[in-house]
Amino acid sequence: MDYLSTADEAQVLVRTFAPRLDEALAHTLAAIAADCRAAFIREDLASAFSTRRLIDWTDLMLRHGDPERAVGPTIYAKVSADAAALIPSIVRHYIDLDA
Repeated sequence: MDYLSTADEAQVLVRTFAPRLDEALAHTLAAIAADCRAAFIREDLASAFSTRRLIDWTDLMLRHGDPERAVGPTIYAKVSADAAALIPSIVRHYIDLDA
């Protein structure tokens, strides 16, 4: 079974977290998940980025207001050290974690 399209996954996030999450950020987060899945298909990552993981990250990010703080327990803690080293570059492509 394939994952949702980026647009459909963004809509899941909007419906789940409205009004706290706007469409632009939802699309950004869904695009990050899609890029991580593409890395998994290329075998650059050993595990896929599930919709559940995306929802968990979004939830924690909205509660703390900090994508980097939220990414640790929801994403990095659930992947290998190699994956945890690659994922920040994917996230940084979309979100400035140093801001």
